[in-house]
Amino acid sequence: MMTQDWGSRATTQEDNSIVKLFIHGSVLQLLVLGIYVPAFLLMRDVNWYYNFEMILGFLLVGSIFIIFVLGWGNSLLAESLWGIRTEKDCSSFLGQGVLFLIMGAFFFPIYLTLPMLFLPIGFTWGDIILIPFFLVASIISGYLGRHIAPEFEGSQERREEFASVRDRHEKCPVCGRFFNTKSAEKSISGYIICPYCKSEAIRSRSQPDIEF
Repeated sequence: MMTQDWGSRATTQEDNSIVKLFIHGSVLQLLVLGIYVPAFLLMRDVNWYYNFEMILGFLLVGSIFIIFVLGWGNSLLAESLWGIRTEKDCSSFLGQGVLFLIMGAFFFPIYLTLPMLFLPIGFTWGDIILIPFFLVASIISGYLGRHIAPEFEGSQERREEFASVRDRHEKCPVCGRFFNTKSAEKSISGYIICPYCKSEAIRSRSQPDIEF
């Protein structure tokens, strides 16, 4: 009975993680589309030959703005969904945005294809393929955003610059939330205490196993 309970609980937690990854990624993509679509509709009527300097400046400023919005959104989502608190400054937002674009460059075409849904020519059946593409890209974008955020944690939880995410955060098997194992309290028996549910959740890696 206990094995079945733990199995169902693990399945539920995994389902919740996928849902949170989708929410994380879809919000990030909608943020970018919210900027890109109006800009796309505005720029299509501009004469590119006579306004090259203006367009170049617009693209430069727009790119920086999109990067900043991506980092800002990722910071808020990482804290609300995963409990990861990042630095709230321009360098953190720009750094997260740049990393997200670099790591997610393979999925960048979604930002070029989805605006086609908003063009005056209307919806076509060929656009249906964009829907599953958006769903998959959202989950992957959420995964990237969730693993980028710990590299920009606040000073109270800062670790080595290139430390791996797994060495910093682990999921509590009881409540299912991620927390920083390095800064969490440890019990006398050598277990790491989850700061959310206060259970002795994870065996400390620094605690040697007792051999008989």
